[in-house]
Amino acid sequence: MEKSKEWLEGVKAHSEEKKRGDNPYESHTQEYLDWEEGWLDSQHDLKNSQNISRETYVKDKKSNDIAGYPASEWGVALVIGVVALLAFVLWPESKDSSKGSVTSIETVAKQSCMEYIRSIVRNKSTLDINYLTDTKVTQHSNGRYTVYMGFDAQNDFGVEQNYVAECLTDSYGSLIEASSFKN
Repeated sequence: MEKSKEWLEGVKAHSEEKKRGDNPYESHTQEYLDWEEGWLDSQHDLKNSQNISRETYVKDKKSNDIAGYPASEWGVALVIGVVALLAFVLWPESKDSSKGSVTSIETVAKQSCMEYIRSIVRNKSTLDINYLTDTKVTQHSNGRYTVYMGFDAQNDFGVEQNYVAECLTDSYGSLIEASSFKN
């Protein structure tokens, strides 16, 4: 209220100066600067009061939060996690147990063949086994496996060549005999 009273007095003074022929802009400029200073002070006070209330709000909010999330959301996440863990642990295995064992024995047979390949290659740093793209596993009626696995390696002269390893394993995946030849 006091500011508006001052402003009104300033306007009246400005009108009187204008009638006298004085420079009207001098008082107007000073009046504007005074008004701007008052406005900036009020904005500073407003900002400080907002910061205090925000800090109080954040402090109050953090008292019920865990890592920035409300406790209720953590409860829901905990329930979902427990249910997922129980489902994973208690989920019944496949009824066809022979299929699972065949897969694991095939994997052991492939690993045995890869060990053979690593043992015969002279320049081991140049070895590239085509495990996914150039591998074939065959199971025989007696339970043995034959694994064909392609690989690339450089010879003693630095020339890269393609090879195929043929590995015969027993019914447990252990290597019985193996050979390799150029592809």
